Amino acid sequence: MALVSISPEVTAKKVNRDIIKQLDTLYRASHLANLRVAYDGGKSIYTARELPFSSKEFIIKLSDNDRETGSSSTRSHREREFKVTIKFASKPDLHHLRQFLQSRQLDAPQETIQALDVALRGDPSDKYTVVGRSFFHRTLGHPGELANGIIYWKGYYQSLRPIQLGLFLNIDVSTRAFYETIRVFDFVFKNFNVRDDLRPLHDQVRLQLKKILKGVKVACNHLQNTRTYKITGISTEPLNKLMFTLDDKMTLISVAAYFQDKYKIKLKYVTWPALQVGNAARPIYLPMEVCTIVEGQRYSKKLNEMQVTNLLKATCQRPNGREESIWRIVKQNKYSDQELVQDFGISVANNSTMVDARVLPPPVLLYRGTGREATEHPRFGQWNMSNKKMINGGQVEFWTCVNFSRINSDIHDRFCSELVSTCLNRGMAFQTRPVIPCSAWPANQIERALRSVHEQCKKILINKHLQLLIVILPDSGGSYGMIKRICETELGIVSQCCEPKQAVKLNRQYLENLSLKINSKVLVVQEKHCDPAFIGLWKIPTVFILEIDTEFIEDIAFRHVHNVAFEKSDLFFIFMLRPLSTQIVVDDLEIYAAKVKILMVLKHWIDMDSEDVFEHYKAAAASSGQKKDSKRAREESSKTPSKKARTDDPPAIAPSKENSPPPPSSEQSASTPTDQ
Repeated sequence: MALVSISPEVTAKKVNRDIIKQLDTLYRASHLANLRVAYDGGKSIYTARELPFSSKEFIIKLSDNDRETGSSSTRSHREREFKVTIKFASKPDLHHLRQFLQSRQLDAPQETIQALDVALRGDPSDKYTVVGRSFFHRTLGHPGELANGIIYWKGYYQSLRPIQLGLFLNIDVSTRAFYETIRVFDFVFKNFNVRDDLRPLHDQVRLQLKKILKGVKVACNHLQNTRTYKITGISTEPLNKLMFTLDDKMTLISVAAYFQDKYKIKLKYVTWPALQVGNAARPIYLPMEVCTIVEGQRYSKKLNEMQVTNLLKATCQRPNGREESIWRIVKQNKYSDQELVQDFGISVANNSTMVDARVLPPPVLLYRGTGREATEHPRFGQWNMSNKKMINGGQVEFWTCVNFSRINSDIHDRFCSELVSTCLNRGMAFQTRPVIPCSAWPANQIERALRSVHEQCKKILINKHLQLLIVILPDSGGSYGMIKRICETELGIVSQCCEPKQAVKLNRQYLENLSLKINSKVLVVQEKHCDPAFIGLWKIPTVFILEIDTEFIEDIAFRHVHNVAFEKSDLFFIFMLRPLSTQIVVDDLEIYAAKVKILMVLKHWIDMDSEDVFEHYKAAAASSGQKKDSKRAREESSKTPSKKARTDDPPAIAPSKENSPPPPSSEQSASTPTDQ
């Protein structure tokens, strides 16, 4: 390995690669002993053998085709000069790598693995757009539109990993958002729904456009030679009023008039602002009509709901389709035929590795025996809730609904009636009348509506709280995160959001999915006895113990939900622990407030009485305590007060085969409501 320093310093990895590529072309035969260079785009280069020098400087001249400053004249491209210093650093130890792969060494030779990884990434880095450890290009899959001037490119992720069977090349398909290669004024039309193009852009639109396009490269097509610039801002004045002084330092002229006189281009959107490029001291103003967004620029800003939806639709693949895409990428890259890979003596197999695996059968779900069907066998992660009732359904006594849909402003009463009926049929105890009448509100008054509903219910429910707020979302997206933030964190209200286009259908499957989600949401309690920062926090009733020594037995279940709140994912684990201390104090207040029964019971608990479970753990704790030194225990007992712990579990109930709740599931059917 050798360290590389480039002066003047360049931050763009693509330019760094161009410099090293030019160095390799010019000096490989004369100074590098015909060794090809594997470059990581930063400070390190690798060669298959040792270089004939320990330190050397090279002067590289790079054509300034992507210059971002200067005037709009047609003078020839200038060259930039760089001083590249290569200094020997270390020699990768392949013997150490072999020993590690044979389990004779404990520490992985990361430097050697890094060298081989960079060699495998050398050729793709020259051909494709590099984003982290992924590569993207139009040739790797058909691009598609995401909306608002943003498209997606398909690509792949690649890394070299050491595992028990040896070195493995890990490849997986990937997709990324990029700016669409269109004219800038077309980008404005797609983003801001501008109807009258002859009127000036609103100042709010101008500021948003500046935020979106800042740092984006555009190509100018009004010159003899196409040149690229990086956008630094948007002018405050329109083109017909934006004045500047010509080179004679006497003539004052507008940008629109300058393009008419100089390039014989009559601009159409003269009331629109100009793109500002170059530095702040000597800004250059370019009309949007003569600028096109350069291809291959990654869109790093947050995608809106429509773009996310389109991206998910485009990337959703079945396993066999995903495997075919990966194989197509491997065949297209031809790793073993790459000259740099051959220099390093690397060979990539033409077939994937087969790993033995097994598929666990799904558990049998138990429902209330009074229903038509008491058991259900899930298939492919789904099951049907028809003719079934939950063993211990939740209780909803205080609820109401707000509707923010303009198109379906009168649907809330009928929708809530059908939803309540579905919840009752599924075994929940659901009050049929809301605390206050369900109401419709404008979509631009979401926060006001939520706070108003909260205050009205607070006045009616003295010393009690609203258990559930059903929210029919606005017709246009983007408000889900705000509704969840206000309800869950500021007002302390459990909410269930519903899409208006689904609510108006009154689909039975959708209503049943909603009933399951509502049932899980009302099985929560508010934190009362903890750090002041967490008082009032809604939580799932689980065991919560303070400073109690325990021993891990096994993991029982986990739940993974995407976009659970604020567009974040959520992981929830349930573990079985064996207490090593008997200093556990039960918090009866929260047990009473929960009013729920056990959510999940292990199979070997079904026929076991709750008292037996308690006695089992009590005996295990006592047995563990006898092994401790009694004198030390008395000393600790005299010095340290008993540490309080509490549990949010429901009161002990003897589960039976007819009274055992089913395991929770994150997927019920193909149609799912908004809340995850």
